[in-house]
Amino acid sequence: MNGKSFIEPHTQQWKEVRLGRFTSSEIHKLFQGGKRSLTPEELKGREKGDLRRTADTLFGEGALTYIKVKIAEILTGEAKEATSTSMDWGLSLEADAIQCYAKNKNAKPELSGFYTFNSIYGGSPDAEIGNDGILEVKCPFASENHISIMLCKSVEELRNFNEAYYTQPQGNMFVTGAKWCDFISYDPRCKNEKFRIKIIRIDRDENLIKDMVFRLEKAADIMNDYFNDLIEI
Repeated sequence: MNGKSFIEPHTQQWKEVRLGRFTSSEIHKLFQGGKRSLTPEELKGREKGDLRRTADTLFGEGALTYIKVKIAEILTGEAKEATSTSMDWGLSLEADAIQCYAKNKNAKPELSGFYTFNSIYGGSPDAEIGNDGILEVKCPFASENHISIMLCKSVEELRNFNEAYYTQPQGNMFVTGAKWCDFISYDPRCKNEKFRIKIIRIDRDENLIKDMVFRLEKAADIMNDYFNDLIEI
């Protein structure tokens, strides 16, 4: 696969290489648009009957906050580590989920590393399948979320349930060059084995990836603007 810089996930080195970089796991935040007030000139230029007083913006407050988080990581050399019972649960079961997938699909997943696009973006698939495939594993702490994913009959339904479950695989397909991602939801608490794992094949979406690259470029521009403003303080 392309651009691979093998760094074992969740190690100190893995944490350091992510500092200041937008990552696939949070790229959905750059898809959060916003609103701004129309300028006096824009208000005057409205067509008759147009009552709009706001206009859409590429980035909303959530996206701008994410950009500032990355600036803070660069300036401090530290990242806020999000920890929770649900995250610990998911990490502890990831290897079991991949093993269950391997048995289910008669496949041979390989450990993945951290891939970089440039100095501001990278991603870590949970595993790789040959040259064309990657895995994205979720082990919901709340079993009802696993049931919701089990009930998804298509990629579109999965995307409607959680947009990040679509953008994260796309981000990782972008940095690896993979053509597809098998999205996995795994819950070993289900007594019947057939309900323990759900696998949804997500194909590479070139249109979304094109939009992603555009947003990354614009986010990088905003980062530079913020840095210049900080220098002038």
